[in-house]
Amino acid sequence: QYFRLETELAPLYDDWSRADARLAKIASCIPGVRILRQDPVECMFSFICSSNNNIPRITKMLSSFREKYGIYLMDIPTRINGDDGDDESPCI
Repeated sequence: QYFRLETELAPLYDDWSRADARLAKIASCIPGVRILRQDPVECMFSFICSSNNNIPRITKMLSSFREKYGIYLMDIPTRINGDDGDDESPCI
């Protein structure tokens, strides 16, 4: 239940997309956004830890990821699904 897989995403995406045009573009390219069912204390500590990071530390963490897993992490689509290709329609 942590990932709330029982929650249907389509109605949430519809609501979020109506409220935010940028999210509408992103949601069509990278589906699967979830809201976690996270313990409030865990959420608070996660937020505090992430907000106490600085650029050198984040850079070091990313370098460690690259050393362990390689340079390639994922492809980010550059076009919206269903785009006919006549114009550049960036997702992000």
